[in-house]
Amino acid sequence: MSDGKGYVIEADKTIKTLGYYSEEWPMHVTVDDIDNDKIKEIVIQSKDKTGSILGIYKFNNEKFEKMASGRYQIYGLIKHPASSNNFVLLGSRNNSGINYNLFIAKEGKLTPVLSTLNNLTLGKDTIASFIEYVEKKEVEAFNQIIDNKLTSTIQSGNFEDAKLSEVKYNKDGMPTEITYLVRTSVQSKAGNEALVYKVRLSLSKVEEKLPKYTITDLNIVK
Repeated sequence: MSDGKGYVIEADKTIKTLGYYSEEWPMHVTVDDIDNDKIKEIVIQSKDKTGSILGIYKFNNEKFEKMASGRYQIYGLIKHPASSNNFVLLGSRNNSGINYNLFIAKEGKLTPVLSTLNNLTLGKDTIASFIEYVEKKEVEAFNQIIDNKLTSTIQSGNFEDAKLSEVKYNKDGMPTEITYLVRTSVQSKAGNEALVYKVRLSLSKVEEKLPKYTITDLNIVK
């Protein structure tokens, strides 16, 4: 902290850890002003032996307080033109795909969004297909959502976690371009190591009021 003092961030009482250091999955820390109070919160993405861990912590009354924590793998801070409040995206992956939970950030609290705009799918299915391709190389379905020239960039590996880093909108408030940072672990001669992709999705069409996205740019950034 800028005051030169040290402060403790306590782990979730259920998970009991902020995560362990790993070469292929280093702890990732993001600093964001989640609730627009000009005081930035700390977001920690890490893992333990069970799997991924995500925690959001707010500094208040000379200590850090937990805003959210759990076995989430995807984080994003969304500034939508139709709202003065920020939305927080917390996502998790299971056998059936990716599940997104949206929260409104206000006055140091995260409140679940009970009704959302249908267009806030945020390319969830496209990112799920990308992750599936990284892990299993399922070519047929994946080729429908990406330029074939980009697939040569992708290395086989395991999905670790992701961050929604940027969203651009059209005049109607529909996301037209969405960028994710997707962290994977890949096998190398030295052992497992972290590999981060910057994945840009672009709106390709709208079917029954739901947007569909394709991957239009893909780079390895680490």
